[in-house]
Amino acid sequence: MVDVLQQLQRLSWRDIEVPITSRNVSFDQDQTAHKLVYRDNHLIEALGAGNLRFKYGVPMRQDIARGPYKNLFVVVLPALLRACRDRSAGPLVDPIYGAFRAKCVTFSDTLDMNRRDGTDIEVEFIHAPELGATDALPEQISGISALGNEAGALDAALAKIEWGQEPPPEPFADLLGQIDGMLRQLDRYQNKIAAALDRVAFGLEKVEASLTKLGDPKNAPITRSARRLRGSVRRVKEALNATPGKLQEYVLQTSMTLATLAQTVGVDLEDLLALNASIAKTPFVLAGTRITVAKG
Repeated sequence: MVDVLQQLQRLSWRDIEVPITSRNVSFDQDQTAHKLVYRDNHLIEALGAGNLRFKYGVPMRQDIARGPYKNLFVVVLPALLRACRDRSAGPLVDPIYGAFRAKCVTFSDTLDMNRRDGTDIEVEFIHAPELGATDALPEQISGISALGNEAGALDAALAKIEWGQEPPPEPFADLLGQIDGMLRQLDRYQNKIAAALDRVAFGLEKVEASLTKLGDPKNAPITRSARRLRGSVRRVKEALNATPGKLQEYVLQTSMTLATLAQTVGVDLEDLLALNASIAKTPFVLAGTRITVAKG
């Protein structure tokens, strides 16, 4: 059997990591209809969004010669079943949306004689926030490389504007790419990185001022995008400035979640991502990845 599971996205439930072959995330917008007497149609009142639901297909195959999943059927499947039987809320890490407090609502394991090395299961979770929580989604933590798409979209929008006498801004995606490269040698380029971040923030501020001066209301969304990107750049700089101490490099021997990695090396998650922006795109870090950590 070809070991393709190393290439699959991963799910973590109560710190049990498994590969997934299918994924579905959904929620409903709850509505209520009000009928007016002698009137056609109904008035529709929005009551709010329902809880997020996560459904995954998980291959529990024993015939894996290498990689991090050597005992999926014999060892991991019973452990996952016990974890899913627990009625309390637990930590769920989705490969795209990140960490949630959730509860398992369904677990399905169907025997198929064509799968002689194990079985495939379907498991579903529902987001179960704490009492008083205001948002179903966690806050986004952005490193420099995670801002690349946002900067590229802003560059494309700015390229379509008639600037007239105003000089057009240089591409912000290029500037952020240069900074991302310097982050790999933070101890050598820390002052240059801070100066480059200030340069990006100042350029974005000039873009906002120039767009305001043009006075075209159609540019309002672009102005908001520039302001949002400037705020993200400022937060990255604050995270870098709050990371004192001597830098150390590690090479991961096993794959793990971002939260587990931060706990293992003994640093805050925000500080870890500030020094290793390239791992901010996914909640999982693969074995063999080289990371930099600041130790006080």
